[in-house]
Amino acid sequence: MGLTRGFLNAGVPRVVASLWKVEDRATAKLMSLFYRAMWREGLPPAAALRAAQRSLRRDPRFRAPHSWAGFVLQGDWR
Repeated sequence: MGLTRGFLNAGVPRVVASLWKVEDRATAKLMSLFYRAMWREGLPPAAALRAAQRSLRRDPRFRAPHSWAGFVLQGDWR
């Protein structure tokens, strides 16, 4: 929370952060899906994160919630 708050206080409109340590491969896949949903599909950040988490949840390698459920969007959610 400290690092997230620092970014928000510095003027960053939103931050995607994990609440616990997540494997690098799962994080890379989630972030790839997240940015694809925002930039190619035009989804707002909150919807893009949800879409990425749902997609990762369907992948047998990352099905367990500890791979995708710890990521949260804080700040301007629109």
